[in-house]
Amino acid sequence: VVIWLCQRFPLAQAPVKHGLVHSGITIGVAIAHLFVFRDVTWLFCSYCPDAFPNVYAAIGSFFSNQMLPALCIYPTMLGSHYAVLFWHSSRERDRQTRRLQDALQRAELRSLNAQINPHFLFNALQMISALVHNDANRADQAIVQLSNLLRLTLRQTDVEVIALEQELAMLKLYLDIMQTRFENTLQITFDIEPKTLNAEVPYLLMQPLVENAIEYGANPVDDSRNIRISAAISGRKLQLDIADNGRGFSLEEANWQDAGVGISNTIKRLEQLYGTRHQFRISDGIAGGANVTILIPFRIHKDAAAVNPSKE
Repeated sequence: VVIWLCQRFPLAQAPVKHGLVHSGITIGVAIAHLFVFRDVTWLFCSYCPDAFPNVYAAIGSFFSNQMLPALCIYPTMLGSHYAVLFWHSSRERDRQTRRLQDALQRAELRSLNAQINPHFLFNALQMISALVHNDANRADQAIVQLSNLLRLTLRQTDVEVIALEQELAMLKLYLDIMQTRFENTLQITFDIEPKTLNAEVPYLLMQPLVENAIEYGANPVDDSRNIRISAAISGRKLQLDIADNGRGFSLEEANWQDAGVGISNTIKRLEQLYGTRHQFRISDGIAGGANVTILIPFRIHKDAAAVNPSKE
């Protein structure tokens, strides 16, 4: 009954009008309570005259002692009901807030992904355009390789994370295009721990970093490009390293936040997905060149299949 009255006369819609209704109900419930217990007291006194020699004095004492508690009965039930409603409403607001935050994060990630794909495609087409004038056969080969890569990436639309094995498959297709461009001056080495292949990584995480290493990591002596890509488990983290044999850089001079679209978006995506639970480090290699290290939480991708170890 109390729940029905709260729904029929909600205080939130008309506080004054419905407040008066509930005040009247409070008085009515109190009076009904007093009269019911008056009759109970009368019957008790009738059957136990020794306990209350004066029936009227007993009833008067009951009225004086029970008036305030009687007035509190309905407000207590009303308050309890609204407390439960507030608790449920608070939980629902929290759920809605979390859903909105998740939706906003997904939208931001999709926006960053949408910027990476055209950026990569633009660079690849520029490279093919340069080949067309110098070597038509290599240009044709690069076009076929690019179509294979686009076919694979288009299957991954609207995804935020994929298995490392899938990421490496797309990366190798991209590197095929780069091999066509640089021919014998580009050497790629993979050092991938087999147990990392099912690990979850952000979609197209490595391609912008490898592209940057190829573009700016050429050896100043012979213009060779030796890129080493490795993946390992470090504690509870997945560690990804991309090293080149170029000039290297110092931490003081490197400002990756002002880097190109691909690099800056990669950093933003890592921050969106992992917050403080990731590391993005740049350093000079021991034997020269530059090294980029990424540490993210190690998780098995939900759609990852068992794979055979492979190392190139």
